[in-house]
Amino acid sequence: MTSVIARLARTFIAGAILSTVLVLPAMAQEKVTLVWVGYGGASGEAVKKLWLEPFMKEHPNIEVIYQTGVQWAKLAAMRQTGDVTWDLYEGDLYATDPENYFEKIDCTVIPCNEIMQDSNRSDYTIVTRTLVNGFAYDKAKFGDNPPKTWQDFFDLQKFPGKRGVLARPTAAGTILMGAMTGAGVPRDQLVPYKLDKAFEALNKLRDSDNLVLFAQGPQCPQLLRDKEVVMAGHCDAGSIVAANEDGANLGFAWDSSIVLGASMAVVKGSKHPKEAMQLIAYILDKNNNAKLSAQVAQGPANTLAMDKVDAKYKAWTLAGHPEVKPLAYDWPYLRREGQAINAAYEKWFSGN
Repeated sequence: MTSVIARLARTFIAGAILSTVLVLPAMAQEKVTLVWVGYGGASGEAVKKLWLEPFMKEHPNIEVIYQTGVQWAKLAAMRQTGDVTWDLYEGDLYATDPENYFEKIDCTVIPCNEIMQDSNRSDYTIVTRTLVNGFAYDKAKFGDNPPKTWQDFFDLQKFPGKRGVLARPTAAGTILMGAMTGAGVPRDQLVPYKLDKAFEALNKLRDSDNLVLFAQGPQCPQLLRDKEVVMAGHCDAGSIVAANEDGANLGFAWDSSIVLGASMAVVKGSKHPKEAMQLIAYILDKNNNAKLSAQVAQGPANTLAMDKVDAKYKAWTLAGHPEVKPLAYDWPYLRREGQAINAAYEKWFSGN
């Protein structure tokens, strides 16, 4: 009787062990789906191809779905209702209380100490790459004496011709910073914004019939190609190199550069914050962070990845212009005053 009981016990234990062996891998490979919301376009395609697809190949249990439609109002509504469907938010922070919207960045996983310092960073947001805004010009128009600075952009006597200006409320930060600089405000005195100086400079263009307003970013290179304007801003450097690849002959005024550190965060209430942080860590790894530069003119945020920028687009990123000292957005200021600044700019370009 004892031997029968012993045999049964051994059989039971062996079965339990086998079941555990079979179940553990399944548990380890539990499928996780992350939703990344971004801006789309050429940048979004590069993100999917050069960051997300390789990450999913290395982590077959994690699926990353890329969606477009970054909207702060939608994010705020998710947080208010508790129905959070985004995990990773690729957008600027428009609030002074990030802890109510995002998870704290896990610097035990993410190489925070390697990432560039930028005012778009906080304990709850991290910068993943750099984009450059500024103004572009028709190279055929100016030959060997092209405009270089925001002062040149507003100098109608030295550089005659119509200027294109992006008329969109969210472009206020760039346009008004450029206009203040063009009006002679020193770079260390731009904040708080001197709106009177900015609008004075812009009004000189409008009052002399040298102003062409446009509403969407892609119109910037198109207006130049169509010879409707001789300069246009703000444009991002990536749109200009893309136009040149399509046969245009446009220049970018690097001394007008305003650098933007593209922000990324994990949405508070995400069901998979650990895996979301893991994805950000992969993107910011020094061996991965510069990979976007093989497809779009965007630079890395990891300071140890600057020498890994692809040669194809290096000249169209700040990594290819170490002599340039770009202007930068003051995000703490814009989070406090941005809505009022955007409204003032909209009122100006609407003629109200």
